[in-house]
Amino acid sequence: MTNDVLHPAAVEVDVSWVSQATAAVRPVSARLASVVTHPANPRKILGDLTDLETSIREVGVIQPPVVLPAARVAAAWPAHAEKLAGAEWVVLVGARRRTAAGRIYGDDPDATLDVLVREDGIADDPLAQLDVMTAENVARAPLIPVEEARAFAEQEAAGRTQREIAAKVGCSQSHVSKRLKLLRLPEVMLAELETGQSPDDGDQEQRGRRKPALQIKDALAFIDAAGDDQELMLTAYRLRDDRRHHWTPVQLVTEVRRDRERQEQVDAATKKLAAEGVPVIDSAMQKFGDGYWQRRLDGAKAIAKARKDGALVAEVNTWGQITYYLTAGKPKAADNRTPAEQKRITDERERRKAMTARAEAAAALAAQAPKLPQTAADIVDAWLWAPGNECAQLAHKWLLAVGVGPEPSLPNYQWWEQVRRADWPTRVHAAHALGLARREVQARATYRSWTSTDAAWLARLTEEAGYTPSAWEQARLDAIDPPEAAPDVEPAGTPERVSLVFDADDACCWVLHYDLQVDEPAAYAEHLTDAGDVEAAQAWAAELLADRHRIEATGWTDGQLLPGRRARIAVHAGDAMAAAGTVGEWRLLHDAVDDVWLLLADDKPHADHDGLGAAEVDQACQWASGVLADAAVVCHGWTARADGNAVLEYVADLTGEC
Repeated sequence: MTNDVLHPAAVEVDVSWVSQATAAVRPVSARLASVVTHPANPRKILGDLTDLETSIREVGVIQPPVVLPAARVAAAWPAHAEKLAGAEWVVLVGARRRTAAGRIYGDDPDATLDVLVREDGIADDPLAQLDVMTAENVARAPLIPVEEARAFAEQEAAGRTQREIAAKVGCSQSHVSKRLKLLRLPEVMLAELETGQSPDDGDQEQRGRRKPALQIKDALAFIDAAGDDQELMLTAYRLRDDRRHHWTPVQLVTEVRRDRERQEQVDAATKKLAAEGVPVIDSAMQKFGDGYWQRRLDGAKAIAKARKDGALVAEVNTWGQITYYLTAGKPKAADNRTPAEQKRITDERERRKAMTARAEAAAALAAQAPKLPQTAADIVDAWLWAPGNECAQLAHKWLLAVGVGPEPSLPNYQWWEQVRRADWPTRVHAAHALGLARREVQARATYRSWTSTDAAWLARLTEEAGYTPSAWEQARLDAIDPPEAAPDVEPAGTPERVSLVFDADDACCWVLHYDLQVDEPAAYAEHLTDAGDVEAAQAWAAELLADRHRIEATGWTDGQLLPGRRARIAVHAGDAMAAAGTVGEWRLLHDAVDDVWLLLADDKPHADHDGLGAAEVDQACQWASGVLADAAVVCHGWTARADGNAVLEYVADLTGEC
């Protein structure tokens, strides 16, 4: 606790009053009840007075306390005037002696105490009184942090600035500010910080467990996290039992805030149901048994019918979400569809209708084969040898409709084998049909939104086959993002680092992140809600990068967006990480101002980690090694050294020679 107390050597008190004490002090035998301790004395806990009480019983108070006239002290301290009402004298020096005497003779109304009365100017000077009391306390034992805080607060209330207090005490202004901040703690936490004991320590010891004592660092962290909300602060602190003792104050406060938000949502939902006259049940499973889910109401029609029939009840979960149930029978499936499910069914129906209409228009285009020179044989044969299964089936159907190709009764794979060996016009016609089929199959994909490529396909059907897009198709066309910058201009803000992550917490879908913007995803794949659908997610991301930024993703590698959060990292020519091996020196250091570990590449910030403390060097090195591994940089270890400002930093060993 050396750094948390105020030592005698650190206090510079003006003691010029001592030379004037002889003329200003007079002995008085005062009634014990008329002498009270100074309410501004920073030391509230006087320690063990057993020996002092024994001495007073045997020989009395040998050294009389120094006191001031209570009326003048009350005038100098208006905030404490009420506490001094009825007192005649206020102790300036000797609070322990007055307290010990009170414990022995306090029940005797006629008990007296010899005191030395000071009636000079100090009785009217709050700051001088504080200086004397602080000097006496520090001379006996260093002030603990809470006592320092009280002393600083009284001096500030008496008119000193924090800078003047710091100069008077001999410490930094930051130290004064942090000590004063402690007084924003709830009384329970302040008392525990002062005594080192919690009110429920006895109960915890009986249960064989005890939470760690509150430390200065944690107390300040609670204040920073909770602000002036003492109820929030105290509730969060009480969460720190044997199961949460490893949680940080920020985590504890955040958890309490979440609990508050959940309770507010539950209360709002309960109030809403009460206004609607809907009974609330505690648990649908307990009320209806194992088949409770069959009574669940999701559709608006089913809920309205149950409400009309008086057969509607509701359950509110811990997040305030309302689920309705039918008390009798089962709802009709057609009436009980969720809005999302109904939209999905409608979209699927419209998608199939549009798909059929587009296929007829595309068949008209496929019926007319283009004329190509024999020099295009490599291109044509490449199309014939690499068709997708769905494309091949669609093109096969179109070609059979116009009588192109070998015997129609042949199996699909044999039919295409013969087409690849057919004459030039047949091969050209088949390749043309495959190209059209590829466009149509791409437009049929359900895992992505339409892009400019799909818009171009529908425009071609409209112009060359007289096709008219349906309302469903037009809505998808209208939702296409506008084109990016012109091809000859490099678009602004082109990302270097592209991370693909499945967000299971919030979005519940695959999301794309650019560079280090981990809190703001660049795009959401709302249609991809399966964490295992990696290939579809990569295809969606690759197409989006190509359309928005003209970035060609040549592959995907395992990496991490944040420590412990796995991701798929796009491999492309513009990724600066690909050139990570050209960095001359990787350095790892702790920024004490922001309390964050920084990884620098040739003095340029590369990554940071704010979840580790300054003392967690090994964990920081492990994290940095992982970041370098993701960048394909082999790190053999870390070497400590001091920079020009005597700050300890760690340099990556890339050669294995250290």
